[in-house]
Amino acid sequence: MKTSFNHFAIYIATIIVLASCSGKPSASRAETDLSQRISRESKGNLNLIDFEKLNAVDKEFFGQKSYVIQYKGTLKVEEDCFMYVNKSGFGSFFQGFKTYDKEPAFIPSLQKQIVSCTKGEEVDFRGEIVYAKTEEGWVEYLKPSLR
Repeated sequence: MKTSFNHFAIYIATIIVLASCSGKPSASRAETDLSQRISRESKGNLNLIDFEKLNAVDKEFFGQKSYVIQYKGTLKVEEDCFMYVNKSGFGSFFQGFKTYDKEPAFIPSLQKQIVSCTKGEEVDFRGEIVYAKTEEGWVEYLKPSLR
């Protein structure tokens, strides 16, 4: 009888593991992916201190399945720095999370401006993370999608 119970427990555990592996990306994964991206691109000058999943949408474009997680978050500036932002009003406000220790002398586009970020400042923002379905599982798109 004990052997039957052990087999049943292993069977149930296997189903749970397989179901979790094939599922869509979770809010927890999205928060971790975004936090790591912000830290990597800003070289530690920015830190994600709050994250809330607002919605999620399944999409398909030319046969490519994707999963879009819409969220709101808060960034904290850890060190004084500068960064480019989109001033056009169209598309993402943040074009990425790259920061500069000194004010850049060059503005690559009329649609961008340089902003000064002060240590301790907190910035609320909204955005979305797009995951693509691949043979290896769900993979985050690398394009910025923050608004």
